[in-house]
Amino acid sequence: MSRPTMLLVAIAAFVAGIASAYTWSSGATGDWLDAGWNDPNPVWDDTADAEIYSGTVNLTSTSRPTNKIHNVVMTPSGGSAILNISGDLHGQDLKFSDSSGTATINQTDGTVDMDGWMYLGSDSFAANTYNLDGGTWNSRGRAFYLGYNGNNAMEVNVDGGTLTHSYSGSGDSYFYVGSYNSTTGTLNLADGTVDVSVARMDVGHAASAIGTFNQTGGLFEFSGTGEFILGHWDDCVGTLNVSGGTNKILSATEPNVELGHTSGTTGILNQYGGLVDYTLNDLRIGEGGGSTGIVHQTDGTFKVHTSHRVYIGHWGTGTVNLDGGTMDISVDTETGIGHASSGRGTLNQTGGHFKFYGSDTLYVGHWDQAVGTINISGGTNEIDSAKSSGIRLGYTSGTKGVVNLSGGLLDYKATYFIVGQSGTGVVNQTGGRFELPTLVLANNSDGTGSYTISGGSFDASSYIDIKHAGSTFVVDGSGADSIETGWVLGQGGTLRFNLDAGGATPIEAGDDGVVLTNMTLEVDTLAGFSTEIGMAYDLIWTASTNGFNTNDLVFVDKSGTGFECRIVEKNGGQELQALVAGRTPSERWSIDYGLTGDDALAGADPDGDGVDNLCEYAFGGDPTNAANRGIASSCGIVDSGGTNWLEYVYPKRSALDSGLTYYLELTDDLIYHGWTNGGYTVEGVGTINADFDAVTNRVPTMTDERFVRLIIEE
Repeated sequence: MSRPTMLLVAIAAFVAGIASAYTWSSGATGDWLDAGWNDPNPVWDDTADAEIYSGTVNLTSTSRPTNKIHNVVMTPSGGSAILNISGDLHGQDLKFSDSSGTATINQTDGTVDMDGWMYLGSDSFAANTYNLDGGTWNSRGRAFYLGYNGNNAMEVNVDGGTLTHSYSGSGDSYFYVGSYNSTTGTLNLADGTVDVSVARMDVGHAASAIGTFNQTGGLFEFSGTGEFILGHWDDCVGTLNVSGGTNKILSATEPNVELGHTSGTTGILNQYGGLVDYTLNDLRIGEGGGSTGIVHQTDGTFKVHTSHRVYIGHWGTGTVNLDGGTMDISVDTETGIGHASSGRGTLNQTGGHFKFYGSDTLYVGHWDQAVGTINISGGTNEIDSAKSSGIRLGYTSGTKGVVNLSGGLLDYKATYFIVGQSGTGVVNQTGGRFELPTLVLANNSDGTGSYTISGGSFDASSYIDIKHAGSTFVVDGSGADSIETGWVLGQGGTLRFNLDAGGATPIEAGDDGVVLTNMTLEVDTLAGFSTEIGMAYDLIWTASTNGFNTNDLVFVDKSGTGFECRIVEKNGGQELQALVAGRTPSERWSIDYGLTGDDALAGADPDGDGVDNLCEYAFGGDPTNAANRGIASSCGIVDSGGTNWLEYVYPKRSALDSGLTYYLELTDDLIYHGWTNGGYTVEGVGTINADFDAVTNRVPTMTDERFVRLIIEE
């Protein structure tokens, strides 16, 4: 008798474990406990599935299942279905499905507790909506898929109440807006609260999915243990639009926020108002190689505090556009605009207030061929750092950092602004105002740093350091309002002034003076420049009465105008000027070779090769190199028409303003007869190179003796 009893018990247990599916497919409208279900006496327990095919079901505080049920499935095989919730519902999974279905859940009150998975939109071409206007919707399963799979569109609208997603079980948990396979997921938050505290939240997860999160009000809070990602895998796109409310990421485990995670993905954050408040580990805009991350702010406050790093263009392309509002970034370690390898980072500011407070360095062009760019045309760009290194443009070899300032204010409060650490740094200022303590160009000997100013105002309260051979500071014309600094320190670079019709904006230094040792000072002219002998152009003024150290300074007139460098007393201090001294071309040539004093005289022979400076200039020689005496003349007998001629060919500078006159003189007798300029013919002029022509002369050979010499006059 015991064996049949045991069998009956086993069968009973098996039957109890089978889920019961109750369907509402009449197309009618009714309350949950009405007779709209296929079974007139449904048993609502944790094995019961509620499948709503068509019609409208009202779940109220008095018409609801009192126990936990299994699954709620909307339109499992087509139709149009609505579930109105104003009472409590406790279940396992919630599913929106079927390609031909149109399903809507409207919650105005009550508490919806779902302990399992949220499959919101799980088939192609479905259009599904969950409207939360009041009450609480708690999702406690491992995954929340808003737009799950297939080319469907799923929308969750929160206009009141609270949506939470949390998980306390083992393994990672997720909240995906736009999950897989070209699905479209949209989360709209206008009022109320969305609180997500799981391992990761993706807006645009994988396989060409499109995720969009629109926040016009309310509170969003993510306190997960992993990342918040806009645009995660496989050509997906994730967009966060914030125009009101508070969008907050705060977690004890400090996750990353990433915009564009892998190649082909795009993450976009548009802020039109409200507050974006992130406390996290890393902010990475353009994380993976080939990815794109964009932040565009026109209003509101974007506030970021990271315990580690901010990357704009980590391995991919990152762009931040600030047109208005306040962007407040506080970083505990490094920040990179164009961080590594293929990383390309750009900060474009046309307005608003950018505030960067870091305890480490802001790198623009950081590692491995990365390129970073900051473009400022308006607003205030305020950078403060507790670490003296401050900003570095072009940190390592092969990197490049660029700052273009055309308007607004760049207010730099850290100690050093380094342009070209070991890579390439470039600053172009055409307008705006730049305030900083110290500008360093080419901080290391392998760095290249250049600063060019043609407009706006510049104030380095401490000093300008033109440090190594790869450094160049250029004043381009007279368009800048002012160029001020405590003092100028040159240790091997180039200081260049390009003069326009108004000359050049002078550099004004303080009492510490100007040190231009082992440097090159260049003066050139721009279109519209005209001058006359005796005109002087101010280049650098110092308040010190004995403020210039010009040991080993090389002055180069790149224009050929005839400038020379001089220091005069002016306004209680000293002024370095470019004077139009009217030098001859040969004098300018001797300056180019560094000749000074007696060595620069026309008849001097500083290299001792037997050719004086005038002839070295006339023939293209090098007055500092005895092995280079220039282009030699040639002489020989030629037969033309049965007559012998003496042919003499000499080099002549081809420039019309060479300042030289070349001609021959002849005589038949070196003792009794004088030299005369005549008795020969110029047969032709050919080209030797870009600077010299060859002049061919013929002298008759009618007499027994004939002597020829070349005269060069200046």
